[in-house]
Amino acid sequence: MIGADQAEALHSWHESEAIAQLAIISIAARARPARATGTFDASRLPPGPREAVELPPMPFSSTEIRARAAAGEKIGHLVPGAVARYIEDHHLYRPT
Repeated sequence: MIGADQAEALHSWHESEAIAQLAIISIAARARPARATGTFDASRLPPGPREAVELPPMPFSSTEIRARAAAGEKIGHLVPGAVARYIEDHHLYRPT
């Protein structure tokens, strides 16, 4: 599952066509800033199964959550508790 903002860039990911053949790509709506225009263009996705998922828009992107984790900030209010613990226990996203 990826946000529509990442889905728009999926064609540029390493081996994106292989990803699209190995997984059903689920695309969640992403809240757009007021200055943003346009709509998501599904034609840019690699060929393969996909589905749209209706979820409440998240106020934080995964990029921002990773940046907060890297800075040592608490993220338990942004992700499920088990995810926050796993990130903390494995020192994910921290500079080496």
